[in-house]
Amino acid sequence: MKEHPRLVAASLAGTVLLITLAFIYTQTPRPEVIAPVVEAPSQEAEVVGQSAQGTIYSGSRGLDAEVNGRTVTITGPAPVLEKIDSCVISVGWFGPGGNGLSVEWGDGTTEPLFEAESEGESCSQSVKTHTYKEPGAYTIIVTLWHPGPADEPITDWEDSVVVTVD
Repeated sequence: MKEHPRLVAASLAGTVLLITLAFIYTQTPRPEVIAPVVEAPSQEAEVVGQSAQGTIYSGSRGLDAEVNGRTVTITGPAPVLEKIDSCVISVGWFGPGGNGLSVEWGDGTTEPLFEAESEGESCSQSVKTHTYKEPGAYTIIVTLWHPGPADEPITDWEDSVVVTVD
């Protein structure tokens, strides 16, 4: 069967356009908050000292958390604190908390949450500090992300820290 020259030309033009768009997308700089994730976060944490408030734990990629009784406060690194300080209750690109930030506290709680009556208000305090109901060891996972092309978040940075609360 002989193909029509216009169909062949249109098919070639479409292919060239897709390749060009793919090349442009892969060459477009992406913002990096911290170094990209190259390995899974460590489940081990290191107690790095004491402060006036309590015990300080540190994850493998710089996530710091300070424990005072059953209250834990994220204290670093600086790019994470900047992201937390700018947190606003919203429905974003990927649903609740489209802030490019997620904090899993290890007890089934994840922040930020969307509360329609509070949309536009700061959520930095609920993302930065958490009080546990029960004593024990909890794994805190902090993820910074940006919107991806396929409607899925792309992780820029992730770290975890295991803390023990009284």
